Amino acid sequence: MYHHMKCLMGGYCYINSSALAAELFSSHGKVAVLDVDYHHGNGTEDIFKRKQYGVKQPNVVTFSIHANPNRKFPYFTGDSTPLSTPLWRGVNYALETGITNEQYRKVLSQVLGRIDQLNVDFMVVPTGFDTHENDPIGDFNITTDFYGTIGRMIMQLGKPTLFVQEGGYDLGSMKDNALSLIKGIESAL
Repeated sequence: MYHHMKCLMGGYCYINSSALAAELFSSHGKVAVLDVDYHHGNGTEDIFKRKQYGVKQPNVVTFSIHANPNRKFPYFTGDSTPLSTPLWRGVNYALETGITNEQYRKVLSQVLGRIDQLNVDFMVVPTGFDTHENDPIGDFNITTDFYGTIGRMIMQLGKPTLFVQEGGYDLGSMKDNALSLIKGIESAL
């Protein structure tokens, strides 16, 4: 049975800035939300799943690359979705512990290929640095330098893109992770 996320407590955000931005952009074209935070982007997915229920060509498509919910919060949403899943339902890539830069690159490349085929007009990227190898909450092995690669890969699609900083709990690496991402973005412009 499908449960609306608005009825459940979860996450650390009272206002979903990424969903607000996607909603605004959707009045001007098609939007892809690419959530690269450690946790499933369940709130954003739920907002657009309810709004676009059954629409074959939704105006906002959500993609989330995150920790497998069988072992990490939110535990009950975010299982990997088959390629045949209708886009209005949201597309999820649930990853196992210890994901390396190269493994993450392969998944991100696959997701960006799917987004590219959709010919979206805008992208919104909820960005979490809780995927970093030193993060106390996450268990991925993403290095600081790799955030530059993530930024560059996303920007190579050539779409107007808004990055929204979300998770990240290793205060010692946050500044360097953000700077790496920004340098990657700039290198693709």
